[in-house]
Amino acid sequence: MLIFSAAYAALNILMFYQEDNKSIMYEKTYSLIKKCYWSLPSPIRSMLNDLRYTIVRRLRSKLLGAKTTENASDINVHDFEGILSTHKNIYVFELAVDWGIDLYQRPQHLATALGHDDSFVIYKTQGDGVNGFRNIAHNVWLTNELVYVDSLDDVKRVYFSTSIFNTCEHMIAMREKGRIFYEYIDHISEEISGGKTEIRILNEVKAFAFEGGVDHVVATADELHTESLRYLEPKNVSLIPNGVNVEHYQNIDVNSLLDPCFSDFTAKYDIIVGYFGAIAPWLWYELIDGIVAKNPNLGFVMLGPDYGGCQSKLPKYDNFLWLGPVSYTELPCYANEFDACWIPFSPGDIAKTTSPLKLFEYFALGRPVTVTSDMRECTKYNEVFHGDSLSSFNDALNQSFHKIGNSDYQQKTLELAKLNSWNKRAQCYNSIRF
Repeated sequence: MLIFSAAYAALNILMFYQEDNKSIMYEKTYSLIKKCYWSLPSPIRSMLNDLRYTIVRRLRSKLLGAKTTENASDINVHDFEGILSTHKNIYVFELAVDWGIDLYQRPQHLATALGHDDSFVIYKTQGDGVNGFRNIAHNVWLTNELVYVDSLDDVKRVYFSTSIFNTCEHMIAMREKGRIFYEYIDHISEEISGGKTEIRILNEVKAFAFEGGVDHVVATADELHTESLRYLEPKNVSLIPNGVNVEHYQNIDVNSLLDPCFSDFTAKYDIIVGYFGAIAPWLWYELIDGIVAKNPNLGFVMLGPDYGGCQSKLPKYDNFLWLGPVSYTELPCYANEFDACWIPFSPGDIAKTTSPLKLFEYFALGRPVTVTSDMRECTKYNEVFHGDSLSSFNDALNQSFHKIGNSDYQQKTLELAKLNSWNKRAQCYNSIRF
C-alpha cells in the first residue's frame, strides 16, 4: 500500500514539472507502478487492483495530455466532416487498445482490412497523441474527438469484448444512432483482462449483448460461436476468426539490419524455434522451460512485450533468447530467421477459445507450427503439430522439423494463410445484413 500511496502522491507532484519533462516523468512513474504491482504475490495484487486501476487511469490521462501536441497531419472536426461526407459504409471502433501499442492486435488489423475493402473506419483512441483526426491507414482515421464521434448517425459501431471502457448505457445510446456489433474475442478471464472489477464490467456487457442488446455478435473462435448461439438466433451471430496480412510476411527485406544480439544468437544454432506475441500469464511456462532444457542443441527465440511481469518466468538457459517487443513493420524480418514456430499456451479455457493471430502469420511464413493440444483453433488444421505434455510436445516439435523447407508443406500453409486473410475477414464483415 505504501508503494501505491507514494505513486499517487507523485502524480500530484508531477503537476509542477515543466511541460517538456512531464511526459518522461509520467512514463517513468507508470513503469515503476507496473513493476512494483507485478512483483507482488497474487492475493495482494487482487486486494490492490481497484487502487491500481484508479492510479493507472489518472496517469494515462496525464500522459496523454503531456504527449498531445500539434501534428501537421492532424485535422480538426470541420475538415474531417468534409472527408466523412464522401463515404457511406462507416464503422466506428469504440475504445479498446491504442493503435500504437507494442503488439499489433485484431482491432488494428480489422480496421485496416475494412479500410482496404472500401469501408471508412473511425478508430477511437486515448493514448496515441492525436489532436483531432489523423489518417493512419487507407480509409482509417484515429481520433480523440470522442464526443463528436458519439454524435454521428447511421454508422456501425464495433465494441470489443476485452475492453473495460464499454458500458451498457453507452451501447444503448449508440444503438439509437446506428447498428451495434459486439466482438466476442476471448474467454473472459482475469489472466487476460485484469481483476474482479474488470471481469464484472466485461461480463455485464457480454450478458447485455447476449440478451439482445446489440444488433450482431461476431465470435472469433468455434467455442465462442457455439456459446453465442445458445443465446441468440443464428442470423444475429457470425464466426469471423483472426486472420493474416499475407503480403506482409511474403515481401520481406532480407537485407534489413537486425538487432546484433538476435543475429549473434541465431548464428549459433542450426535450427531456431521462434515465437512472437505476448509474454503473458496464459503461456505454459513449465512446458517452455522443459522444452528448452531438453533441447540444448536448438535455439529458442521469443519476441514480444511482457504482460503481467511474466518475463521473469522465462527460461534462463544459454539456448534461449527473449528480445522484447519488435514493431509490426520489422517483425517479418526477424520471424524470417525462424526455422520452426510454436504456440505454448497453458491448457484450459483460454487455449480452447483463442484464435491466435500468430498461427496464420506462421502459415504465411511457411514455417511448421507446434501447439498445445487444447488449442482447438489450431489443431483443427492437419498441418499443425501438437502435444499435451512435455514428452508429447517435445516429440511433436521434433517431428515438425521434417517439414522445414518442404515445398509441399509450405504451399499448403500459404494456401491456408490466403484463405484466412484479413481481406477475407473484412469481406465477411461487410456481407452481414440486418
